[in-house]
Amino acid sequence: MEQTDHHIATAAISQIKDLPNEILAHIFLIGTELYSHETYFPIIVSEVCSHWRHLAHITPFLWQTIIPPLHKLSTGADSVCWTEKWLTRSQTLPISVVIDDRSCIPQVPGTDQRSRDVISGVFLATARHVARVYRLDIWSEHLSLDDLRQMILPDLPNINFKQISLCFPYIANTHVHAGLHDIRLDWLSEMVSLKKVRYRGVRPPLVPNLTSLAIHSFQASYSNIETLFNSSPNIRSLVLHKLHPLITAISPFTREICVASLEAVAVSLAPLLPSETVTGGVYMFSLLTMPNLTYLEVDGEVPISSVFRSSLSSSNIKTLRLSRRPSASAWSTQSVVMADLKLLHSFTGLRNIELIQCAPEGLLSNTADAQRTLTRKASINFRPSSTNNRGLGEISHIAQQGLHWSNATCIKVDTLSAEDIMHLCRFVQLRKNIRAVYLPKAARRHLSQSLLRNGNIIFQKPTFLNRKTLYGEDSDGGTNDVYDWLNRLVDIRLMGTPSFVMLDGEKYPLQELR
Repeated sequence: MEQTDHHIATAAISQIKDLPNEILAHIFLIGTELYSHETYFPIIVSEVCSHWRHLAHITPFLWQTIIPPLHKLSTGADSVCWTEKWLTRSQTLPISVVIDDRSCIPQVPGTDQRSRDVISGVFLATARHVARVYRLDIWSEHLSLDDLRQMILPDLPNINFKQISLCFPYIANTHVHAGLHDIRLDWLSEMVSLKKVRYRGVRPPLVPNLTSLAIHSFQASYSNIETLFNSSPNIRSLVLHKLHPLITAISPFTREICVASLEAVAVSLAPLLPSETVTGGVYMFSLLTMPNLTYLEVDGEVPISSVFRSSLSSSNIKTLRLSRRPSASAWSTQSVVMADLKLLHSFTGLRNIELIQCAPEGLLSNTADAQRTLTRKASINFRPSSTNNRGLGEISHIAQQGLHWSNATCIKVDTLSAEDIMHLCRFVQLRKNIRAVYLPKAARRHLSQSLLRNGNIIFQKPTFLNRKTLYGEDSDGGTNDVYDWLNRLVDIRLMGTPSFVMLDGEKYPLQELR
């Protein structure tokens, strides 16, 4: 047996060695793209053998994203040496430089000065290649805006950044005020090539040619918002982490701002402060119309209908992504839940639905059914009521009445609940356009282990104690083939590690903006 395993392993190694360099380099490139935010993949493959090391070192595409390991580099000289190796191996290709000191240990004495020295070393090494840098992302607890200005200004005439991130979480909320920006960031307005920016803890000047804007803890007035979109009329992607309400009340006669360029919006809310109740908790979206918006991502406990109000009435949302949204019972009032459902169900052009760590209760049901569900206490061990157990005749009747999200073609549900999977099954059963369903492993197990089917009725497997009450002495209660039944309707696919897409851009290390 051991000899057979040895022969299999030897054969596998032999096949890998026989791969042409072009194919092997392409595999390296895929690995670098997949794991660029987790490990230093080019270094890992370089340590396998001398052949792989040589091939990796002469493949410049592997070395385009430079993320110095600040927690390992102890001096500026170390960072210069480390960075120069990557710069040399990337040859003449455009490069990204990501400086993220969240991996440093702040409790260690001298961390601030060491981090500044190491980061200065990275800038020093990059200075000779600054014309190749198209992306500079900085997240730092130790670098000051004065330090950054001194590093940037000498090379400013040669800089052609397409993206820049300035994240300084130790500074207060970000404000965008025309004429009130931090003068230490004046150099930003001189970068005509700049298209994508990410801000946290800074007050930047207005940048005219933006297509992508991400801001953390954003708070502004009507005039600030009007100035922002007038100065940057081409913004297509807007990401707002921990959004605050407007800082001034608005008049009923305030003119709406049409942002025709916006195609994608992602938002999460900051907790409402007592001082912010002066404006009634009114958010910037109540001032906007977004006729070309096709992507909407909302994270956390966000009352969507009151935050967006009528701003989505002219939008044609094709992809809806809800994450970490509390269950209906967790909201303070039922009216908030029903108003949100009514708005979300009005997205008639929706094609892709993604529910990440978000209870699909109500979302996947018709509004009338959701109303009844919210007033009914659910039981995990009992068959759902007749509102959730329609046969083919009732399905035909519903189809004649019309369904929300009837044009959906793909749905992703990240859940551990068997009850959520029941809602999903019924949702898919009623919509013939759905082609693919993405589920995590635990949810797929529910299809084959926790759920039963009786015709077109899907319900949870009863316990030993309530089986007799539900199904009588001689009934087995249904068949254990829900997975096969659903797989005949749609393509069931395995869902990867859940992420929050646009709102995930601040995770370590910083990611490229869309």
